[in-house]
Amino acid sequence: MVFDQNAIIVVNVALRVPQQISWQLVRDHFQRPGASGDVSILARAGCGKSGLTAISQRAATPDE
Repeated sequence: MVFDQNAIIVVNVALRVPQQISWQLVRDHFQRPGASGDVSILARAGCGKSGLTAISQRAATPDE
């Protein structure tokens, strides 16, 4: 998937702390050589799982 704009995720103050931490963990996963394309995230209610799902696709891109 190609994105036509830059995303600022790591230092985005609009994201909740659990979203920032989870995104970084997903990003770390995809940076490992031979990493699986599947990721599972367990998170508490109200910590932004829907938002994390929306930004997680960016974790696999080298732009950030």
